[in-house]
Amino acid sequence: MDGFYVMQQLTAEDYEPGRLYEILSGYFTEDLTLEDRADFLLKNRLGGVSNRGAIRDAVYSAYTQNQVITTLEGTREFTSENLNDLRKACCYVFADYLCTLAGDYVEEVENMYYSQFFSEKSTLAPGITQEINKAYTADDKQIVYYIATADLSSQYVNVYANYNENDPSLGWKMSRVRDQANAAQNRHSNPENEDYIPNYTVVAAINGGSFDMSTGEVRGLLVMNGVEYQAPDGNMFFAVLKDGTAMIGSKDEYYELKEQGLVMEGIAGYGATLVKDGKIVVSHSDTYTNDRASRTAVGITRTGKV
Repeated sequence: MDGFYVMQQLTAEDYEPGRLYEILSGYFTEDLTLEDRADFLLKNRLGGVSNRGAIRDAVYSAYTQNQVITTLEGTREFTSENLNDLRKACCYVFADYLCTLAGDYVEEVENMYYSQFFSEKSTLAPGITQEINKAYTADDKQIVYYIATADLSSQYVNVYANYNENDPSLGWKMSRVRDQANAAQNRHSNPENEDYIPNYTVVAAINGGSFDMSTGEVRGLLVMNGVEYQAPDGNMFFAVLKDGTAMIGSKDEYYELKEQGLVMEGIAGYGATLVKDGKIVVSHSDTYTNDRASRTAVGITRTGKV
């Protein structure tokens, strides 16, 4: 893992005396952890794969296609009758080790609600990925679901709450998600605007919270850029705090954070909790599994991605 990082940095620019020392001294610090090493390798070495099964295959493919490995294997006398099984076992163990360290690369969980038959992942922008997934439900209906993941640890990635013309002070009004995204883009990308944000680009937008279908008035929490436009009701909320981290919490937790001035962006959350602490918590008997409709969900990974 360390060798990959060092070589990537070394070949990124022309070599000058002292360059290797600069890389090593800047890398091997007290803050460097095994988790950091594993996460960097998975993000940069294996093509952006996102679940444990795919990472196992990617490690195995990288190993077996490496000519140096082939040469080294030729210098050894292996007693195994099936060398391929040994290769695969070692690669899978190493892949599992990386996944356990990095945190977000977990097993695909089998469930009784649907079975996935197609998945395609792409990078929308640095630090933002999208997955398009297709599956069959337990009663043999086809569904499609999309997952956009934002890495908030990147200095270039932010998650914002939004409403109408990107300014709730103008009043409540019905507005489509695409129109809201365009309004935010126009407002923050214009250098002549006092709300100008350099290099601001809307990459992904989703429906969130709940609202009055006749007036567009928000139901529950709405906080934009630290300003509360609507107080929370009895439901949960999703927020991005001043330090850039995301959280999901209760009404009481919100008021504790508000008192400290820590909430920058926030919306209300409604409906079923699907996953908590990495486990599926919705039950098969819940009305959620029978009363179907298109829905949007938000979640936070173990390492803080949204």
